[in-house]
Amino acid sequence: MIPSLVAASKNFGYLGHVLVNDLLFLNIAWGLVNLLPVYPLDGGQIARALFELHDPQGGQRRSLRLSVIVGAAMVLIGILARSLYLVALFGLLAASSAQTLEALRGSHSRRW
Repeated sequence: MIPSLVAASKNFGYLGHVLVNDLLFLNIAWGLVNLLPVYPLDGGQIARALFELHDPQGGQRRSLRLSVIVGAAMVLIGILARSLYLVALFGLLAASSAQTLEALRGSHSRRW
């Protein structure tokens, strides 16, 4: 289906061909990015469910640690690729995961 769509886009001229190719790339690329184990992306929620399945007590903390690590790695990739969008998006997601992880640590120390 995709090759026929790309071939059909040539009938709309250069701009139509570029538009279809860009939209295909964005849909495939965002689908792959969404599977990264960074919470709250789908991959992060899958990772959390798998960690909690094997370790109900500490699974959430482990998934958040993984989220921070992968988010930080994506920030480095964004810096190398000079992509402000990647740096901002994954920087915020990694920071959010780190804050949630810190809040979990604090709540465990406050228990009776």
